[in-house]
Amino acid sequence: MFCMNCGTELKPDTIFCHNCGTKVITNMQEAPTPIEVQSTISKNSGRGFGIASLVLGIVSLALSFQGSIAPCICGILGIIFGAIGMGISKKAGVRNRCATAGLILSIIGVSVTLLVNIIYWIISILMATPSTSTNPYI
Repeated sequence: MFCMNCGTELKPDTIFCHNCGTKVITNMQEAPTPIEVQSTISKNSGRGFGIASLVLGIVSLALSFQGSIAPCICGILGIIFGAIGMGISKKAGVRNRCATAGLILSIIGVSVTLLVNIIYWIISILMATPSTSTNPYI
């Protein structure tokens, strides 16, 4: 008999694995079916990418009025992680709301960052352009 968790060989009367501490299943009725194991795995699919996307989207949106390009980079990474998380969860047949929210926040963060930077550049160009008037009081 072997441990279902770590594969250590066990004595027939063992209740817990001496290597990893997992309860030993002696009765086949207690053992999870492959379908149950697969459904447990699929429920967690893409969750990490969704959380990463959400965090990056929040950071991108929070820093978008800063005037630098760093929030845009965070937003692009958030879009990438959100798309990966949504793809994985779609294949697993579950809905990943964190990935969706992260994707939306990242897109908004990138858009606002680009808009703020474009406005900043336009104002900088207009302020640097010398006036054509010869009157110093204008």
